[in-house]
Amino acid sequence: MLQGSGKIVRHLYFKSLDEVDESLLREMIEESFILGMKAFEMKNLKMQLHSSC
Repeated sequence: MLQGSGKIVRHLYFKSLDEVDESLLREMIEESFILGMKAFEMKNLKMQLHSSC
């Protein structure tokens, strides 16, 4: 079960370890890191554009 209403925080809950697909979980974590890095880079780019005006 996935819970969380924030833009950043999400929580995964499993009833048992049998429900965990390790490769899928790894893929989700990697995608989360990528999205976080993209958001960070976009924020930095916006700050640089505003400071150069």
